Amino acid sequence: MLFPYCLADFYKQLKFLNEYQDKNKDRVVEFK
Repeated sequence: MLFPYCLADFYKQLKFLNEYQDKNKDRVVEFK
Protein backbone atom coordinates (compact mmCIF):
# COMPACT_ATOMS: atom_id res chain seq x y z
CA MET A 1 0.00 0.00 0.00
CA LEU A 2 2.87 2.36 0.76
CA PHE A 3 4.64 2.04 -2.60
CA PRO A 4 1.94 3.58 -4.87
CA TYR A 5 1.72 6.61 -2.58
CA CYS A 6 5.49 7.14 -2.75
CA LEU A 7 5.41 6.77 -6.52
CA ALA A 8 2.57 9.31 -6.83
CA ASP A 9 4.48 11.72 -4.56
CA PHE A 10 7.59 11.30 -6.69
CA TYR A 11 5.59 11.91 -9.87
CA LYS A 12 4.07 15.08 -8.39
CA GLN A 13 7.52 16.32 -7.39
CA LEU A 14 8.88 15.58 -10.86
CA LYS A 15 5.98 17.44 -12.48
CA PHE A 16 6.49 20.40 -10.12
CA LEU A 17 10.21 20.53 -10.97
CA ASN A 18 9.45 20.46 -14.71
CA GLU A 19 6.95 23.32 -14.36
CA TYR A 20 9.44 25.28 -12.22
CA GLN A 21 12.18 24.81 -14.84
CA ASP A 22 9.82 25.98 -17.60
CA LYS A 23 9.03 29.14 -15.60
CA ASN A 24 12.73 29.78 -15.05
CA LYS A 25 13.37 29.37 -18.79
CA ASP A 26 10.67 31.97 -19.51
CA ARG A 27 12.28 34.35 -17.02
CA VAL A 28 15.72 33.86 -18.57
CA VAL A 29 14.29 34.59 -22.02
CA GLU A 30 12.62 37.75 -20.66
CA PHE A 31 15.86 39.01 -19.10
CA LYS A 32 17.73 38.50 -22.37
